[in-house]
Amino acid sequence: MNQYEVTIREYLERTVQIKANSKEEAIVEVQRQWDKGEMILTADDFTHAEFSAKSVRERNEER
Repeated sequence: MNQYEVTIREYLERTVQIKANSKEEAIVEVQRQWDKGEMILTADDFTHAEFSAKSVRERNEER
């Protein structure tokens, strides 16, 4: 029997509205809020998951 490493990648997503003078300014402000922990995504923001697998042998050959 082979051994595999399976990676689970979950995606969280939230859309917020913010007033700003430009798209870039809006992104910077939301990123600042997120960096300061003012905007925390939770399980309610879950959108989807992806699964991938590699055999342990493949993993060792990559090193």
